[in-house]
Amino acid sequence: GSKLQSAWSRYTIAGAQIKGAFFRRDDLCIYAELAGQNITASIDMSDKTLDEKAFTPCLDLLTPLTATTEVSQWLLPAHLRTKDVAALYTKNGKTTINPLVSTSEDCSLATFKYPAKEIAVGRRYKRHLQLSTQYVLKQQRDSKTAITSGRWQLQKMRLNHGPSGDFTVKVKPVYDDAAEGYAYKHSGVTVGSQSAIIGSVPLDAGTFEIPLRGRNTDIAISVETDSWLPHSFISAEIEGNYITKVREI
Repeated sequence: GSKLQSAWSRYTIAGAQIKGAFFRRDDLCIYAELAGQNITASIDMSDKTLDEKAFTPCLDLLTPLTATTEVSQWLLPAHLRTKDVAALYTKNGKTTINPLVSTSEDCSLATFKYPAKEIAVGRRYKRHLQLSTQYVLKQQRDSKTAITSGRWQLQKMRLNHGPSGDFTVKVKPVYDDAAEGYAYKHSGVTVGSQSAIIGSVPLDAGTFEIPLRGRNTDIAISVETDSWLPHSFISAEIEGNYITKVREI
């Protein structure tokens, strides 16, 4: 059959010196030096269906910490001394984020909003998805080809997603790198669903609609997030007005 989509991924590990890497089943295992310590980490490369009730938090180098009494200030291990630190704690049987209040100058001490005896601390990391340029396709026997003549004026996009937390869709012109463009934030909360209940994890599936207003070759569309919650994107539906190129003789 014809190929419908191509995609590739790139992982950037900032501040670490990678000394070795190997695959073990579906996990990419990495041996690296970070903050003067030798660490081992793994990246799950499998294509799994996201379980809304049981998912892995999107925090790098997730490390459990314990205390004898409930405290708000914690001494962080060396590999987690960064402004991007985040903590999870369990309340009423549910795991959720414990907001960061402040850190010391060297980031060795971190103060979180809610006191707890047990927390899990990790580093936030950015995920960036860049959509390719969209074209109108023409069926030719057993394959489809892109029509590059004429003009396709994009109007809006519906992004269909599985259980996902907050993310931001950015739309900006490709011909101006300095342009900020427009940012449309999805909160992960849908009114009338369980994600809107106070104290619940804001993780919901649905459709997020974004205005585009530009020629298909003139705008770039990307999705960004550094949330501790996962994301699952299924498909994108794009609407627009296509005008064929006509030459009069």
